[in-house]
Amino acid sequence: MRTKNSLNINENTLSHDQLLSLDILEQRAAIRANIYTGHTAGLGAAKLQANLAIIPEEFALHFMRFCQRNPKPCPVSGVSETGNPMMITLGEDIDIRSDMPCYNIYRDGLLAEQRQNLSQLWQEDYVSFALGCSFTFEHAAMHAGIRMWHIENNTTVPMFQTNIDCVPAGRFSGKMVVSMRAIPTHQVDQVIAISDRYPLAHGAPIHIGTPAEIGIPDINQPQWGDPAPVDDGHIPVFWACGVTPQNAMRNAHIPVVITHKPGCMLITDIDEYAKTPSSKIRERIMKKTLTIMAAALALSGTFVAADSPVVLKAVGTWSSLTNFKKHEGPFFNQRLAEASGGQIAGDKNPSPA
Repeated sequence: MRTKNSLNINENTLSHDQLLSLDILEQRAAIRANIYTGHTAGLGAAKLQANLAIIPEEFALHFMRFCQRNPKPCPVSGVSETGNPMMITLGEDIDIRSDMPCYNIYRDGLLAEQRQNLSQLWQEDYVSFALGCSFTFEHAAMHAGIRMWHIENNTTVPMFQTNIDCVPAGRFSGKMVVSMRAIPTHQVDQVIAISDRYPLAHGAPIHIGTPAEIGIPDINQPQWGDPAPVDDGHIPVFWACGVTPQNAMRNAHIPVVITHKPGCMLITDIDEYAKTPSSKIRERIMKKTLTIMAAALALSGTFVAADSPVVLKAVGTWSSLTNFKKHEGPFFNQRLAEASGGQIAGDKNPSPA
């Protein structure tokens, strides 16, 4: 990775155009160093971007239920361990306290302040939720020749509160928020098909056409983001938006909750097409776990020789079952050795009939 001093930084800041020339790790490093604090539209090519909600553990289960009941605006892509700011399922060395350009801090339902770093506010009972963002599919749309006005003009996509009720859960309730992109009429079917391939990024749009039908009185007055024109030959297309949880969290009147500033997302290592966190990241976690396990076994004296792996024996389900063929057998009999570098071997046999 290039160092801060090699990035041609002017007065400790980077522009959006400068960030576009950097790779994913460099983009996150610039954000962590507070040398970029703007929107992330157009950044993180081919990777999932995510919205953020950080809440005390006391309310986390109800919030998870809210997301499960409202998957279109709240597609969960990652959840942290309580008190752990590292989002280990979303990428290498992602620290939720510093790796987003700007954060909103709400106190008792009201926006109290914005910060670029959460280290001084972090609490041991915080749980972080990453929710997929529609910025993710924009790269594919642009590659297909569909222009994105807000990216071309370096603005934040316009977002609106609708009259669509979310399904409540516990203290969490509210109206759905949507983002809007003006799409040429002849490309609407194409953008629907493209965005539908991104279930972790809100998928296909929830409304096309007249804004008033979903409770938007003036398309030139977004509640979040910047206004964007709807030129002749274009039609407004609306996607469910990850700002929706901010409405629900405000309505919950929790003493302190933290979200991203709308438009300022987390750039993850998850592939943009992923339906779940990528197998590569899961395998990286498994390798790290197995390395720690191997080291612990070595220190305990379990290893009798450097070339003698620890063998974990197990009995699984019947060999005729799909679970044994696709998961149990390959994991124990092949992947354990591969992931641990030969230090741990598996010996799993099917259950006797």
